[in-house]
Parts: sequence; C-alpha cells; structure tokens
Amino acid sequence: MANYWERKYATGTDEFRCDNFVEASLIDAGLIPTDYLSGRAISKSVQDHIDHAVKMKHTVKQKKNNAPSLGFGIYIVFMNESYKVNENGTPLSPHTGIILVKSDGSVEYTDNSSGNENEGVETSMYESVQKFQTAYAYNSFYYQQVVVEEDSDFDVKKLPSEYIEQMGL
Repeated sequence: MANYWERKYATGTDEFRCDNFVEASLIDAGLIPTDYLSGRAISKSVQDHIDHAVKMKHTVKQKKNNAPSLGFGIYIVFMNESYKVNENGTPLSPHTGIILVKSDGSVEYTDNSSGNENEGVETSMYESVQKFQTAYAYNSFYYQQVVVEEDSDFDVKKLPSEYIEQMGL
C-alpha cells in the first residue's frame, strides 16, 4: 500500500489528481473535505471546486499580478484561466494545491501534478505569494483558508486508513 506522497499523478481507474491530493490532506488533518471542496474529488473537477468556493463566498478571484496579502496560515489554492497550452493545443486544466504562508511571508506550496519533476506530489518554496503566482501559467488564483484548531497535528504527509479504504489503495 503506497503512501499518497509517493503516488504519481494519474487519471482513469487509478485516479490520483491534484484535487485527490488536497482531499486526502484535508481528511488526514481531521477536516471535512466538503467544507472546502464541492464534493468527493473522484466525482468532481477542479472547476467544480472553484465554482463552489466562489458561490459559498469562501474565496474571491485574484488576478495574476494582484497577489493578495495573505496572513500566516494554510490555504487551498485553485488556479484557473491558463495562458499555456498542452500538447493538444488546449489551455492547461484548472489546478489546485495547498500553500502554507509563513510568518515571514514566504510560501511553501505542495501539489500533485504530472508537470512536477517527479510526476507526483512535490513541495516548492517561494519568497512570497506574488513570486508563487508568477511561477504558474495561470491568470486567476483563488485562496481558501483552511481552519485548523491550535491543537491539531495537521500534516499533509500521512494518509488515514479510511481514505486508503475508500480509494482502494
């Protein structure tokens, strides 16, 4: 049974996309994924999650060159309106991951993407939210703060057994 941090991005019967990673991380933190996502990642798209977050007023659209002032905390970030095209000539699909904004304003971003060097879950560091946004080929960013209790041991590096069972891993 593979740890989800070691899994590669996949679609189809062994699906493990960017929103599957976010969902697993929320479950692992003891949070309810549907407080942040539009439903189970396996049956929804990142665009569904964006539309839901905006409708519920959990987030607002931020333009690429208009980085928000985010305080220290954990956020789900959704990216949309890509200006880069894939090998089929279509814009990149919306994307999601988790960022930790540190007290000094630097950002630790973790996502699951076929575009990552290891074609799976990776963490990247940025000097600021603006530098983070500049690094990605999207024009729109949506930040949704994750509310974690002070005594929580939030750690996106472990997968709970209930998720392993649900996903058949």
